[in-house]
Amino acid sequence: MDTFDLLGDALAQPVIVPELRAQTPDADLLRRCFDYTELLLTSPSLLLREAAYFQILEALLDESVPYAKAFPYMRSHTRQRALRMLDGYGVERPTGVES
Repeated sequence: MDTFDLLGDALAQPVIVPELRAQTPDADLLRRCFDYTELLLTSPSLLLREAAYFQILEALLDESVPYAKAFPYMRSHTRQRALRMLDGYGVERPTGVES
C-alpha cells in the first residue's frame, strides 16, 4: 500500500468523509484529522504534500460531501490550499470563508 492509498483508504474515506456527512460530526475527531492534514501539507516531503492534497482535500469535492462543513476544522495552510483548490475547479467557496 502506498502513501496515496493509505491516506485515501485509511483517513479520508472511512473517517473524514463520513464525519462531514454526519448530522452531528465529532468536532474533536475532525479537528485532529485536519491537524494531521496540516502537518502533511506543510511537510518538506513533496510525496506527503501531494498525497494529502489528492487524497484528503480532493475527497471533499465529491458531490455527496458537504465540503463547507470541513472549513471550521482546518488550520491556516490547509484552508488556503483548500480555497485554491475550490477556485481552481470553479467550485463556490463556502459562505463566510475568506482567505
